[in-house]
Amino acid sequence: MKTFTTAVLSLGLLVLPGAVFAEVCSTTTATIVSSTNTQVEAGTISQNAVETYRSPIWTAIPNAMWIWKSQFVSSPNSIETTTFTEAVQLSGTVNASILTISADDYFTVVVNGIQLISEFNEGNFLAPKIYDIASSLQS
Repeated sequence: MKTFTTAVLSLGLLVLPGAVFAEVCSTTTATIVSSTNTQVEAGTISQNAVETYRSPIWTAIPNAMWIWKSQFVSSPNSIETTTFTEAVQLSGTVNASILTISADDYFTVVVNGIQLISEFNEGNFLAPKIYDIASSLQS
């Protein structure tokens, strides 16, 4: 049985301000990646994620790190689920948002309380999965 142990993600956002004129257009681009600033949620307790062990066969996403609630998984032979959160404040209209994610092995993506993606496949760590989630984001 494989274990969901860590996750690495990158969320790219392109945000246009609410009032856009034909000759003047201002855009904001942001990239949010998994890091030690990512929050780990456990009931009512929230803590910063920890950079974890990275297997040489796990994929890499630029500037993102493999994270978990501790450096090593306490029970690697059992399925263990951990919730990671990133809070992003948006202003303006989201024109594009691409989520790139990899996990060992399983992951679920929830945005604004709605489950968008659920992947329960062994081998999700071999190559990143890419999703367009712009329609699920709100400012």
